[in-house]
Amino acid sequence: MYMTKKLLIAGSALALICSCNSMENPLLKESSAPFGAPEFDKIKNEHYLPAFEAGIAEAKAEIDAIVANEEEPSFENTIEAMEYSGETLDRVAGIFYNLMEANTNDAMQETAEQHFLTGEQVFSRLTETVGLPGRDSGGEESLFVQRNLELQGFVDGLTAAAGNR
Repeated sequence: MYMTKKLLIAGSALALICSCNSMENPLLKESSAPFGAPEFDKIKNEHYLPAFEAGIAEAKAEIDAIVANEEEPSFENTIEAMEYSGETLDRVAGIFYNLMEANTNDAMQETAEQHFLTGEQVFSRLTETVGLPGRDSGGEESLFVQRNLELQGFVDGLTAAAGNR
């Protein structure tokens, strides 16, 4: 019961923060366009960094909630919960990086550099919680550890490619 109250309070605080930002940021609110497509005509360069920051805060809160969950570990409350964490960050990054490839500018390049650093911080937070106390499969490497190693390889590849530009 205590854990449920703690998660409810954390979720309410996060929702309040996101709702304040989403009033003026089209990246943080549900789109009214068909099929939920982004409203590109409303997105401005200054919306990206706050949206990334809100997505990162949400992802961190979701990971912290998984780690703090006192229920018996299961696939649903550990692995599946990790899979669905960070949806806002994924959506914002998808929109941003696709637009940056198609129609970049100096402001977007600067945001990409700033986000890459904060993205590394999120990855560090994920790897800090690799043990997920009581939530490891007991085998040599849990699925979570394997996924993070794959992600680290991907990040290393991006870093190498960026260095070769």
